[in-house]
Amino acid sequence: MPTSASKRICRVLGASRAGCYRHLATGPARAERQAEEKRLDEVRESRLVAEDAMDRIRAKFGPGAVGPAATLPFRRAS
Repeated sequence: MPTSASKRICRVLGASRAGCYRHLATGPARAERQAEEKRLDEVRESRLVAEDAMDRIRAKFGPGAVGPAATLPFRRAS
């Protein structure tokens, strides 16, 4: 970025030139963080959907209808 252009941009933004250059330099890391947060948001959303479904099943069939697989009694296939 030419110096005069960077001075003008920084003046308009109210930031120092060093801050502008730091912002440009950290862009890739910022993009990675945003992508990771988006992925985590999708995971959270899927968990909320699953929790809602489990709540509806518990309301219909009782509190023991849904639970962790490790706590369910083992039944042998006949």
